[in-house]
Amino acid sequence: MSTRVLVLGHSFIKRLHRGILNRWYPNLVQHLNLRQAGVIVKLLGLSGGTIDTLLKDEENRVRKAMLRFSPDIVILQIGGNDLDVVTFDMSGYMEKVCQFIGILQTTYLVKKVVLCEIFPRKKT
Repeated sequence: MSTRVLVLGHSFIKRLHRGILNRWYPNLVQHLNLRQAGVIVKLLGLSGGTIDTLLKDEENRVRKAMLRFSPDIVILQIGGNDLDVVTFDMSGYMEKVCQFIGILQTTYLVKKVVLCEIFPRKKT
């Protein structure tokens, strides 16, 4: 039985997904070379994604991905766009992240959620 992993994040994940599909042989790396180990990987990147957009999920992209793919593990690469907001509140942000993780675990029965460190960015 395969382990299903969803990498969910902002535009960096979207770019990673496009890079894999457009630059390399898709069948070889579409699952990050983990398929032989029994791991199926899907990437979902939302441009401009913040914790609020994940919670609201107005276009149902997260909901659809969760229902269609039914991941065992979700890797969250989020937070960079939240930090760019002038009125950023760390405790409010963490509360929302915990709320989202709770939704993943209770609504979609995700077994494990991994929260990644925020990717460093070059300020423009």
